[in-house]
Amino acid sequence: MELFLIRHGESENNWRPTRERVEDALLSETGQKQVNCLGKWMATLGLNDIYTSPFRRTLQTTQAIIDHIELTPKIYIDLHEKGGCISGVDRGSFKGCTGITRGEIENEFPDYGIPDDLDDLGWWKNKPLETEDQLLERAERIVEFTCEQFLASEKKVAYVMHADLKRFLLAFWLQKPEIRTDAWGKLFNTGVTKLTIEHRRVKLDMFNSVGHLPGDLITPVGEVQSLL
Repeated sequence: MELFLIRHGESENNWRPTRERVEDALLSETGQKQVNCLGKWMATLGLNDIYTSPFRRTLQTTQAIIDHIELTPKIYIDLHEKGGCISGVDRGSFKGCTGITRGEIENEFPDYGIPDDLDDLGWWKNKPLETEDQLLERAERIVEFTCEQFLASEKKVAYVMHADLKRFLLAFWLQKPEIRTDAWGKLFNTGVTKLTIEHRRVKLDMFNSVGHLPGDLITPVGEVQSLL
């Protein structure tokens, strides 16, 4: 299989001061331009499946892709941002939020595949901040899901996700723990990393590529401060 790991476009939180950030930010004006370029480029790849995190910035990024491709995107909750859907600016003020609800998705993003456990209580359901151990377990689940679903196939699959989770998944697949940090540099908004996975052998074909963007739309800085 060929797996494309895609970071969302720039969100409004990426340029807001920390105290003005919200738990589920929309794409910024720059982010909207980025994902439009991404969608046009992705249309040339011949994708078979696309899965997306339930945050609005990833749903909007996915929408820009399927505007150019006839695919039904599937919401995969485990692709969510590190920490979960949390409001607040520090550990003393962190509070779990609901996350987008089934009704909101059906209204804002019709025709998406929605998992049964994403109901009108939202996908995060006011849980507390995700721990480091929980993040590691989640990344392992994603790797297992990917292998179970696609390992024996020749499908091209895209995961629309977030920078920190992307690092953790690459650390698992490539057996390079240093990727969990900024050791390989910042991950660009709409940056595309491509893996070829065959019988649990993994080849890195492309890393953090933004060849689909003009230079003035490349935004490597301004990542949301880690919650963990």
